[in-house]
Amino acid sequence: MKRSLFVLLVLLLLLVGCGKKENNKQEEKTTIDTKLVVEGAREYINKRPSYSNEMFEGGYPQDNVGACTDVIWYAYQKAGFSIKDAIDEDISKSPKDYGISKPNPDIDFRRVRNLFIFFNKYAKKLTTSFDNPKEWQAGDIVIFDGYSHIAICSDKLNEDGIPYIFHHSEEKGTVEDNDIYNQKVIAHYRFNSY
Repeated sequence: MKRSLFVLLVLLLLLVGCGKKENNKQEEKTTIDTKLVVEGAREYINKRPSYSNEMFEGGYPQDNVGACTDVIWYAYQKAGFSIKDAIDEDISKSPKDYGISKPNPDIDFRRVRNLFIFFNKYAKKLTTSFDNPKEWQAGDIVIFDGYSHIAICSDKLNEDGIPYIFHHSEEKGTVEDNDIYNQKVIAHYRFNSY
């Protein structure tokens, strides 16, 4: 009888221990290497795709076309993280957060407004002021006024110590330049874990 109780107690402890390990696994965060994000952004702009913000079946545009949002997902994909999968999952769990009644995985991750909502929920929010250049780092994400544009900060700095940006616009195509001052920055994020 004592042996049976002992075996039962051991089994219960093992089951409880297994449950704790599973919970700890759920709490683990994915770390994202921002150096790889910067390399991915640079690789994207060097491919020189033409500008197109149309929707594509499956979500991802053809290699020869893209828009500002494509710099973001491409750079993070090169760092081993799928922005598309994360946004699709978050929208399916919380469509009201995005103001979406019916998710569309073919385009949702390529909309600046959706990226803004996603990063507001999961990224570190940073200053939009340029007063302290040390608060701006390579790999940071910036969103501009009216959700009109999104970019990734470069490892190349201007004379003020503020990073250049990697971006893709209809007017300029794919560039790494000092355009960070040309529009009002409404959001600045550091997204290196999820």
